[in-house]
Amino acid sequence: MIGNTGVIAVCDRDNHRVVLLTYDSADAGDLLTSSDGLQYPCDVAVDVVEGGTKLVAVVESYSGILGNEPHHAVKLFTI
Repeated sequence: MIGNTGVIAVCDRDNHRVVLLTYDSADAGDLLTSSDGLQYPCDVAVDVVEGGTKLVAVVESYSGILGNEPHHAVKLFTI
């Protein structure tokens, strides 16, 4: 849950984004997308600090197929 908003952040791995969902599964918008540099996000943590700034840590993982090299990374964002 992000702060007291009743919204959770969920990884949408195949669409290269982190989405916000309400507890009744309604889409509350994108938190981060491929245009922010995401590639296969698989885990996310969000912390809201003083002033409402969101600190977001995203784990990316891609196993590599058809000769592609595996990709594993942790990316940090301030929103």
